Amino acid sequence: MKFRFLALGGVLSLVGAMAHASNFPLYLQEEDVPTINNYATGSNLFTFTVSQPVLCANTGPAAAGSPNGGLINPLYANFIFGPYTVPQSGVPVQTPSVGLTNVQYKTSLTPATYVLQADSSLGTPPLVCYVTDANGVRKLTRDTFVDNFDHDYTPGAAPDIYDSSVTVTVEATPPTGYSQFYVDINIPTPAQSANFVLRDGYNTRVFNTTGGGWCQAANTSATVCPTTSPPTALTLGDINFTQTLNSNSLPTQVRFIVYRQKNANITPNPGELLALAALFSPSNIAEIPLGNNVAAATAPIPQ
Repeated sequence: MKFRFLALGGVLSLVGAMAHASNFPLYLQEEDVPTINNYATGSNLFTFTVSQPVLCANTGPAAAGSPNGGLINPLYANFIFGPYTVPQSGVPVQTPSVGLTNVQYKTSLTPATYVLQADSSLGTPPLVCYVTDANGVRKLTRDTFVDNFDHDYTPGAAPDIYDSSVTVTVEATPPTGYSQFYVDINIPTPAQSANFVLRDGYNTRVFNTTGGGWCQAANTSATVCPTTSPPTALTLGDINFTQTLNSNSLPTQVRFIVYRQKNANITPNPGELLALAALFSPSNIAEIPLGNNVAAATAPIPQ
């Protein structure tokens, strides 16, 4: 049986001893299980900090500006993922993802359990979440029982599975004071209409939130933006890209170029997670291999 990322017409559970407790597991179907350190509910919003990245986006009409359901906002360390705002305090505020329809605290269960239901007003929950390890790596598939005996993962072989993907590549010679990343997505033609959403994020300990930005490159081999003076003439913030495809669409291959301005007097630790990108595959696409729907850049480790 193949489970969806968040809850296919069902629920996900947050297990803890009492409301606002700390250090208990977060269950998102067959995603890895991070630890919730603390959380807060209210005003149609569920916010929590976690021990490893939890990346969420809405692939339904909410992605096009028609919100459905409540809000979920998973926070990890110094990371900002997806859209955010920078108030006068200068501390960035991550924008929640829409798609929760119900949050209940079940004291009748042992242990007491928070139950969150994803928005199913469209028949399938458009809210999708991925969980990665501390290095930004998601497990290979969404299904424990899928393996190479069922599907051909051989490079170049005719696929019998749907497989969109994202990669992150670090530019070796970026502009002074910046890091430069190439985010490349590949979306095959789906069998039915579907919205794919690309988001990225970065480590605010290493990079500041007021400099840099991103652009959509002219082609998949471009190394500079189609502007006259990058990295200043860019879209600020994180990548916010939605692509709607159907059975008549051509496959989509797009490159984004991202510049992040370095914080002064900060040196990344060897292996420190610097940037993440996630291509969210919607619930109505039977996509099995999901390890390549998340990509990361980490600081070099001296050999």
